[in-house]
Amino acid sequence: MCDTLGCVNQNVPIFGKNSDRCVGEPQLLEFYPRRNNIEKTFMATYIEVEQAEQTNAILISRPSWMFGAEMGINEYGVVIGNEAVFTKDGYNKIGLTGMDLLRIALERSVDAKQALQLIITYLEKYGQGGNCACEGEKYYNNSFLIMDKKELYVLETYDKQWAYRKAEKDSISNRLCIGTEGECSTGKECNFAKIHTEPVYTYLCGSGHRRNRTQTCLEQKCDLNGFRKALRSHTKVKDPFNSGTANSVCMHAGGVVDNQTTASIIVQLYPTAVIWATGSSLPCVSLYKPYLFGTKAPFVFAPDDTSSIKYWKERETFNRRMLGNSPPKEYYDYIYELENQWEESVKLNYADAKAMEEISNKAFEQEQQFFEKMDKIISKTPNPTFWHMGFWNKREV
Repeated sequence: MCDTLGCVNQNVPIFGKNSDRCVGEPQLLEFYPRRNNIEKTFMATYIEVEQAEQTNAILISRPSWMFGAEMGINEYGVVIGNEAVFTKDGYNKIGLTGMDLLRIALERSVDAKQALQLIITYLEKYGQGGNCACEGEKYYNNSFLIMDKKELYVLETYDKQWAYRKAEKDSISNRLCIGTEGECSTGKECNFAKIHTEPVYTYLCGSGHRRNRTQTCLEQKCDLNGFRKALRSHTKVKDPFNSGTANSVCMHAGGVVDNQTTASIIVQLYPTAVIWATGSSLPCVSLYKPYLFGTKAPFVFAPDDTSSIKYWKERETFNRRMLGNSPPKEYYDYIYELENQWEESVKLNYADAKAMEEISNKAFEQEQQFFEKMDKIISKTPNPTFWHMGFWNKREV
């Protein structure tokens, strides 16, 4: 499960995504520099694919066990998020995962239109497929929100078929939503969503509630504060720390809900992109820390740096202490205070790489101090309800 939204029709185009995946699956924020490749092929998650002579510098949020990424941005300001979509059959046991397609497009594109075309090309050549769950099995097709500073596209797929539409602002969730207004792989007018949607799981996964929330955000002011609120929002749940919440953009696992928001990012497309990343699960209790693309930050990791998993697990361990122990108002007040300070600093310094590195380092230090302070007011052990305990007792960090 996931939710992605974006807006290009303003001074600072903005993108946001929550990645909802298996509980306990680390998601790593990694920077890959521009690279000249001598290899003719590379191994994606499940299949071998031809390599490009040169690949772009990219920042990606990647589930730790796979090649592909849930969301990311490249050096040209192309940013992409993908979603699982549930269709009437059409799932393949092998192929490129949606996350593979996303990373391949980021590595090779210079604008949103080229990224769109690359995903279509690789989709038609290799097909999509493969188990996308780190626990058990989960197969699905994919949709994508692809944007740069000027253009935004929504691309939806079924096996090797596709449809896309262009928009100034849009959001996607775990459902097909392109009707007859889109360009279609058949070359003819078709209602893509009506033809291919599997209705039962599409409804049960809560995607309708979640997309309504992100669409409401886009109808209001599309800025950093609005995107943070949307990605932290809960719908139709009194206490998300005591029940699963598939209807919420900030998804909490429990009961029959086996997915949770494991990472979240917001991207402001200044001349050089500023990324706000949690680097942890549950954005409602995490801090969005600022990072200027291509600089250094202690919460952005190099490939194969195992400390990235340690960082994610430390945050996850702390978050699980809140099961049945909802944080006090002081917790949230402190988060908003810190994030507002960082936002003001970024507005003044987004064009200065050295200053932005200092802001990122300070944000990391203040995050550490925040959790040290909150350690004294959050219970040391979870206190879930009996129903909730049955789910969480089986899951280790």
